[in-house]
Amino acid sequence: MRAWKQTASGRRYFLYDGEELACELDAVGNPVEAVLFGANGLLVYGGVGYQFDPQGNATHLLNANGVAGAHLAYDAWGQLVSGSNPTPYGYKAQWGYHTDTETGLLLLTYGYLDPVMGRFLTRDPIGMEGGVNLYAYVGNGVVIRRDPSGKIPFYPPIPILPIEPHPVPILPPGDAPSACSEYDRLCKQGGWIACAMREPCRMAGDSPWSDCVRRCLLNRFRACRGDWVCELTVYLIWVHADCWVRCLDYAPRPCIPGVPGRERPPVIVALPPAVTR
Repeated sequence: MRAWKQTASGRRYFLYDGEELACELDAVGNPVEAVLFGANGLLVYGGVGYQFDPQGNATHLLNANGVAGAHLAYDAWGQLVSGSNPTPYGYKAQWGYHTDTETGLLLLTYGYLDPVMGRFLTRDPIGMEGGVNLYAYVGNGVVIRRDPSGKIPFYPPIPILPIEPHPVPILPPGDAPSACSEYDRLCKQGGWIACAMREPCRMAGDSPWSDCVRRCLLNRFRACRGDWVCELTVYLIWVHADCWVRCLDYAPRPCIPGVPGRERPPVIVALPPAVTR
């Protein structure tokens, strides 16, 4: 995040709503460009609307009538390979990546990314908690990962327990029926992964541990904000494993496999259904 920048055309100030840019101001404080984000990311910058590819890159710039005025294409690391983009939002624009047209650098909230070098120019603000390479960008997984905060990739680098610098606290178990009902609601809105989550949610047992895992998974699912790739990582096993570990305080102890009454209760395990052709 930054308060202002100085260019040959003058000074420009930036006003934020949390970590999202909300407005750009000129040198005397007059609004110049408004920025609007929705539940699924960027919607409008100034008078320009956007359409995105599955990676969140801007592919079309739309005028007030919804007519495409520019067709864009970016490589995996953020360099523009086709079209002309007069706005600061292009590569991973859906997630708020802000491009400085004067330098070609991308501002990811807390760090600057050089798309030519494929690395950050500023040290990782979370230090070694983000890995031994303090300048690495999403572990080189640029196709499926994003890092709008410049602090930690949105997806774990490999399908094991993700490591987060500030884990989301797990609330006491409960509210399990409403968790499953939320998947019903999202399914009716066209969320096909939410549809797949409904049955495992209801088959997961009725123990405090299972209820805690339900709530944890729902929180992770909601955090995806409609991104189906992110939702798929919640549907698959490694996010489940993370929630199981976070909820171990609610698991019955001691746990002795094979001894009736001393085993841990069933938990949610959602595996992809078989595909027939």
